[in-house]
Amino acid sequence: MKNEVLLYQKIQGGKELLDWFGVVPSFHDAEILSLHLDRSEGARLNLNGWITTNAVDPQGYFVITKRAMITFAFKEITDLHLDEFSHQNVIYGLELTQHSDQGEEHIELDELQLTLKHCFGLSGYIRGRGLSVRFVPQEPN
Repeated sequence: MKNEVLLYQKIQGGKELLDWFGVVPSFHDAEILSLHLDRSEGARLNLNGWITTNAVDPQGYFVITKRAMITFAFKEITDLHLDEFSHQNVIYGLELTQHSDQGEEHIELDELQLTLKHCFGLSGYIRGRGLSVRFVPQEPN
């Protein structure tokens, strides 16, 4: 998790995202709203995410906080593997990692990978350069 904090702090908009959530968000049960792939403009992944607390509301549902619409954008895609796009795409979680085919000592800081952990619908990974993130806070339901 410490490595993920450092990665978020080094990408454009990452520090602000960490400040908003207060932790590295796991994006557990986040809903992918869209994925745009363009060979000249890279990729944009839009999702709705939040923090689920241990508190329970009067109806018996877990209370969520820090809801936001988040966009991850790569300037250049170097590799990807995607499975099972559906009418609703919920991920178990999202992981940000560095990637290198040549071993850890040759990692380029700007080559990062977003792994979309399978729950329902879209899963896989997007790897590329020039990753940034932006978000728009939303009111919790």
